[in-house]
Order: sequence, then structure tokens, then C-alpha cells
Amino acid sequence: MTVELPAGWSQVPLGALGNWYGGGTPSKAVPAYWSRGTIPWVSPKDMKVPRIRVTEDYITLEAVQESSTKIVPLGAILIVTRSGILEHSLPIALADVEVALNQDLKALSPTIGVDSEYVSYALQAESQRILTECRKAGTTVASINYEALREYCIPLAPLNEQRRIVAKIEALMERSRRAKAALDAIPPLLEQLRQSVLAAAFRGDLTADWNESSSIPMENSDSYLSCMPLIRVENILPKGGIFDGPFGSNLKTSDYTNCGVRVIRLENIGQLCFLADKQTFISQEKYQTLSRHQVKEKDVIFSSFVSDDVRACVLPKLDTLAIAKADCFCLRPDPRLLSPQYLCYMLSAPQCYRQVVRLAHGATRVRVNTTEVKSLLIPNCSIAVQNEIVRQIDLILSSIRKLHNRYEGLRSQILRLDSSILDKAFQGELVPQDPDDEPASVLLERIQEERRKAEAAGGKKSGGKRRGRGQSGEQLSLVPETADGLQISATEQ
Repeated sequence: MTVELPAGWSQVPLGALGNWYGGGTPSKAVPAYWSRGTIPWVSPKDMKVPRIRVTEDYITLEAVQESSTKIVPLGAILIVTRSGILEHSLPIALADVEVALNQDLKALSPTIGVDSEYVSYALQAESQRILTECRKAGTTVASINYEALREYCIPLAPLNEQRRIVAKIEALMERSRRAKAALDAIPPLLEQLRQSVLAAAFRGDLTADWNESSSIPMENSDSYLSCMPLIRVENILPKGGIFDGPFGSNLKTSDYTNCGVRVIRLENIGQLCFLADKQTFISQEKYQTLSRHQVKEKDVIFSSFVSDDVRACVLPKLDTLAIAKADCFCLRPDPRLLSPQYLCYMLSAPQCYRQVVRLAHGATRVRVNTTEVKSLLIPNCSIAVQNEIVRQIDLILSSIRKLHNRYEGLRSQILRLDSSILDKAFQGELVPQDPDDEPASVLLERIQEERRKAEAAGGKKSGGKRRGRGQSGEQLSLVPETADGLQISATEQ
């Protein structure tokens, strides 16, 4: 596909833009390589930020000298080339200090006349196409083909324009970052509001001015429901109204099938909602041995594990039979006496969470058992009051969900804006062109000439050429210079 570029720009293979570096892992059998290290050693786990200054691991100079890793210069562009994250994203970062790499990364140190930040942004703009066109086939872990990456072309602007583009991108991205930071303050506030609503419902504040007999608000009533009596969960459930799922010896991973009877697992319990996406099944034959663990529509499913809050939901109608796994408790109230949604809300309130934390046990995975769940205290009130509490909570939570959806929509718009900024930048539409800027082709010719002189002075021999196509018939010849770098020539046809 022909790429239309602004005047003075050229399409240039990445391999022609400077020296490339690979990496390696010094022997873990030599603790001294790692225990006294001062050189940042970058692995994919560090590539979560746009600029690398610190890393989880450091190595010594001796480790560099006695392994396949190399010192990568300040300003190099670091690229993950082997990692599961390459299934969907291409991590790219700039080295703000000299670093070493592990074998799952490559680094490009641009030559003089090529701005590192410009190339980094260009790679970000091209990241999805790189993932598609440079993917290595037949590998267990997602990987980038190194040679294909070096041959991948990006648009190179004149040096002065590179700098103007970088400055404009950074100014716009800074505004975008501030907008994202402001937006990201919203979800915690919404969660605080959700917890406040549940806490108020637990206290009875939502129905403090509600007249149960007439269903008419009482403007000047005392808060008679703010002191609702508490009752143990076991005392408001019918016999057999709480049970857990089968434990490991009765239900194993090998029992799972592609279809059949649904197994409700922790992954299906959200914050007051059922998460239906992850589906696990067992056969009808296996279900016959576990039928006593069957769960039904309007059962309250409660996580046995303690996290930052209580995870509980009301089970919706499913299109198949279902059982609960061992880490999911089922509470089955008599709906004539206890609203399932009311029970779910009360179990999820902060007051109940504090009870769960006090009762929880376990060293590695903190959890509660059914006996402890039975002992939890929730407000005791008539079914009419329960239904009114549920109605009011539903109204408020519906508004919270709308606000959260609005937040997600705005954040998606900002992410699309970031992508649009990069697209426009490398189509020459972000900043004006200056006809007085030295064309990229002249820069490339000078780089080639300087490398040719350095090669001649060093007595190096050139190998065979590989060619890439530039703009308007300009042909770029890539000549292997060393194991780490390529030499480039640009000639007009």
C-alpha cells in the first residue's frame, strides 16, 4: 500500500534508524550478579510505564560482561518482543538511564538526527499494525519477529519537525493525562456513595420517614427505623436455607465439560451483580452425584473468601441447571418473609463486612464458613419495609450505574483522542511543515556517509544489501554493519 507523506518525509525501516540491542539473563546460580547490582535490568514486568528509570531487578557490571545482556544507552527505545501481553498490546518505553535487557526485549538506540521520543511515539501509533504484521508464527508465547520488526517502516520527518511533533504530542497528551486523572477520581467516589447507601439502609435511614401502614412519607416522624433490631441470619432462613458447594474431592477440574450443568464459581460473583461471562459446566451424570448442591433463581450467592468488601449477588434465571462450587455459599430465604435482594444488600453493607472481617480465619486465603455466615446480624423488619428499602436502594444504585457508564464513555473518548493525536502526528497533520527544514532524505544520506567513513576507518566489510521503499521512488538500501546496527544509503532513482 502506497503511503502519502508530506514533503520532506521518508518511509524508513526501523533497522536503519540506529543500533539495535538484544538481551539476556545472567545466571541466577551466581547470587553476586544480582545482590549488589547497580545496573537496571529491564524485563517485561517493568514495561508498564512510558519511561524506565528504576526496575525490579539490578545486576552488576560483571553480570553484563559474563552474559548475553548488554548495556543499552540512555534514550534508547525499549520494545517487548516476547510476552503474553503481545496478544493485545505492544509495550514501548524510553530508557531514562543506561539499562540492561532480558531476552524478551529489544532496544533501538537512534542515530544522531533521529529523535528518540519521535520514534517512540511513532511505534505507539503503529503498535497494532506491528503486532499484526511482525507476529512470529508457531510460538507458544506471543512473540515479535525481530527481522520483520527491523524491516518495518515508519514515516520519518525532518529533524526540526520531529521535535515540533514531539512537543505538540506531549502538550496534548499532558492535557489528556489531566483529564484522565480527573475522571479516574470518579469510580472511588461512586463506590464510596454505594457503600454509604448500603450503610444507611442497614441503619434504617432510608425508611426513617416512611409509614409502613399507609406507604405515605411522614415528614415529621421520629427515625423509628434507625434503631431496627438485629437478627441472626440463621434465625430468618428456613431449615436448609444455607449450604455450600462440593469440596475438592467431589468436584475436580477434570470433571468440567464444555456444556451441561452450570457450576457457579467465585468468578461469577460481582459486587451486587452476577457475572455471567465465565461459564463452567459438568455433565448430567456428575450432577446426579452433586444434586444436593443445586442453586436456583433468586438464591443469594455469597463468597466464602474475604476481600476488600463482601461479594454477594442474587442468582438470576439461568438457561440450565446449576450447582455452587465449594467457595460459594447459597442462602435461600423464604420470599414471603425475607426478600432475597434485601438479604443481599444487607450482607453487602459495611456493617456486615466488619462482622465478616472479625469472624474470618485463614493464613493465606482468609475466609468464613457457613456457621460464621449464619451468625451474621442484619436488620429485622417486615417484608413491606424490606421491599421499600430495596426499592430505594435500586433507584440510587441505578443512578450510580448511569454515572459509571458515563465515566467509562468519557474515558473511552479520551483514549480514542490519544490514538487520534498519534495518527495525525505521523500523517503530518499535527504541526505545520516548514519548507526550510532539511528533508529526511538528506539526513539519511548524511547518516549513510558518516557510517561509511566510520566503516572504512574501522576496516569493516559490508555484507549484502536489503532494500526498503521510500517516498516518491526514493530507495533505501540497508547494509548490515555490525551484529547490532545497520548502515543506510538513500539514492534517487
